Amino acid sequence: MAQAACSDDEILRTVEAVKRAGNVTAAAISLGMPRATVNSRMLTAKTRGFVQASERFTLREHTDKT
Repeated sequence: MAQAACSDDEILRTVEAVKRAGNVTAAAISLGMPRATVNSRMLTAKTRGFVQASERFTLREHTDKT
């Protein structure tokens, strides 16, 4: 079963989290959701015109440096 579409507010919160965190992976960690979900929401943000298609948001692997 397909997921319900995210509201504009949910998409905008995700965009702001990615901008604050600097990349999709860090934003996903801070939001407590899978990276694929954040990436999907960023693609939706581009489709809805909330970010320019030319903007790039990097995907970085999270490495724990302990």
